[in-house]
Amino acid sequence: MIRPWTLCGIEPETATYWALNPSATPAQIAAIDLNIKLIKYGSGITLASVTTNISAVDLTAFLSNPSTDLRPYCGNGWKATITDASAKSNVAILGAVGTGETLGDELITNVADREFTSDTGFWIKSATTSIGSNVLYLNSPSAEWGAYSEILTIHALYSSSVNVVSFTSGYIIVQTGNAISESYISTGTKVNKKTCISNTRFGIAGRVQNGIMDDFSVKQVITPSALGCTLLNAAGAQSFISKDAAFSYSAASYTITITRN
Repeated sequence: MIRPWTLCGIEPETATYWALNPSATPAQIAAIDLNIKLIKYGSGITLASVTTNISAVDLTAFLSNPSTDLRPYCGNGWKATITDASAKSNVAILGAVGTGETLGDELITNVADREFTSDTGFWIKSATTSIGSNVLYLNSPSAEWGAYSEILTIHALYSSSVNVVSFTSGYIIVQTGNAISESYISTGTKVNKKTCISNTRFGIAGRVQNGIMDDFSVKQVITPSALGCTLLNAAGAQSFISKDAAFSYSAASYTITITRN
């Protein structure tokens, strides 16, 4: 059988991507092949306004859920410079294509602390917070931490969920370190995915009247999504070549410049 890419004069990396994604249109393949040629023979490419989750700790460094498919550019030893809105950059080599997100163990290990059957001391509470009878109760007239526990690793990516049972007014937010979720103003299970920044706290905060919550969960994301990829340092370990201490892991989007290493 003659493969279509053998007739098109496209780059081998484009052919690899086409085999991975046979439903790609000719226009998509042509655009990707042009990008790959610019990386290999030119000055590289810049992908603008890319939204993505970033895990930036050694052994689990990766980009996950990118709004731009990174698979055509992975696994070739090419360098990515990831830049936030303040022109702060992290640099790494694009490693293996992701195979789908997997989660680590539950970090709230005691069921009583997840379901609030009793107050074990696991949660550090504000004066407006109480625990018991299978709920966490927060009644805060001003924005503040309600309850938290220092169980996270800074710059790791986490997936969390909190069930908002009821409240009279106001809003509730989930905090992963100082990375905050949207302000939740409705009931139901709220799923949040954030990179931990600034401190190791996981918990809830907000300005809310008669807020009742239960069923907390938080787990580290340890592998990237299928459209993402691992990140490598110059030695080939899953890490970064360089990281700017002022880089924002909670930016709305990033610019990713890809060049030959």
